[in-house]
Amino acid sequence: MNKLSVYFSNFNNKRDNNIWVFTEWYGKRCGDNSTFFANYIVNHFPNIKVYWICEKQADTSLLESGVIILEKDSDESIDILRKAAVVIMIQGIDEFTTGGYNYCGNALKVNLWHGVMWKKLGYDMASESGFWKKTKGRIKTGFNRHYLFESPSDLYTDVFKRAFLIKPNEIVNAGQPRNSIFYDAKMIKNARIGILEQLKTISDADINSETSIITYMPTFRDGLEEAFDFANYSESTNLNDYLKNTNAVLVQKAHFVRSETKKDNNSFSNIITNNNLIAQLLLAATDLLITDYSSCFFDYLLLDRPIIHYIYDYDFYRDKNRGLYYDYKDVVCGDAIFNERDLLTCIRENLQNPSKESELRKSRRKIYQQYESADSCRIIAEEIFRRTGVTGK
Repeated sequence: MNKLSVYFSNFNNKRDNNIWVFTEWYGKRCGDNSTFFANYIVNHFPNIKVYWICEKQADTSLLESGVIILEKDSDESIDILRKAAVVIMIQGIDEFTTGGYNYCGNALKVNLWHGVMWKKLGYDMASESGFWKKTKGRIKTGFNRHYLFESPSDLYTDVFKRAFLIKPNEIVNAGQPRNSIFYDAKMIKNARIGILEQLKTISDADINSETSIITYMPTFRDGLEEAFDFANYSESTNLNDYLKNTNAVLVQKAHFVRSETKKDNNSFSNIITNNNLIAQLLLAATDLLITDYSSCFFDYLLLDRPIIHYIYDYDFYRDKNRGLYYDYKDVVCGDAIFNERDLLTCIRENLQNPSKESELRKSRRKIYQQYESADSCRIIAEEIFRRTGVTGK
């Protein structure tokens, strides 16, 4: 069957309001918004059957035991997609099946998206502009209607409406479920313990409970351009010596899109590259974040810890790659560094004085994380219940 026939043949299915299906990152891994929201639903609404669709080899250890795991593209997973009243994703409906078939027709499609945006998205990107591409996008969006989009601020509501052709009544004002970890002191403590234990197994560094963690998480670049790598940093030897002397490690983690092709390179004992660490747990354990245009720094704002923006390719990324919504002066949440020469000095300053840009971080959080709170999962759940008529009891 082709995609259109699958869509139309499942559009008027009788759907069970107590069956909810989740996925993220095309079923390859867990740890983002869908994971934390699925766990919330399982823990608070036992009448709802929560299913998770993923590839056979995916690590689902973060999911609560009550979540029912189904293999992607299996007969059972397709049958559940045909029955579910609510399907929840972080990118699009094509995450649920390898061929992008839409068995969810008349279900409520909830998109928790996977980032707060500095870099341009969807039809705001230069590569997706133009009359015919936007017309095609409107047709595709029409087939995937019944969306509910989570938005952490009014700024991003405007972005969603323009970039994804989302209607105002399809928005729920709430923070990202994955950020619930940052409101739970016990989860933060456990994340740090767990990450330090993992680092001990993959590094020759002398790691203990007092070791400071500096994390570098760059975004992906469209095309063949690769992100900066500390293994190739001109000051790597001096940086590694500094990290040893201050009981610190620098952990590099590539963006998910690049993580499967980017090789771990641990040539220096205290500079550790590992792409299998779960991003949100790593952020919770991190004392200093280095990034570029990645949305991870918006999440990290909730911890009020120092942030360095290493934006060495700022002009290129803004003008010739993905494009950016804001000038760097209006969005960075700490020092903005444009060359390798200043990077080591900036790392020293921020690690020694973590409150250096605290007021700036607080002001940015009010703008870009307007609706972020410990109650985000509850707010999203209640909106789903309202739209489906389910009471949650």
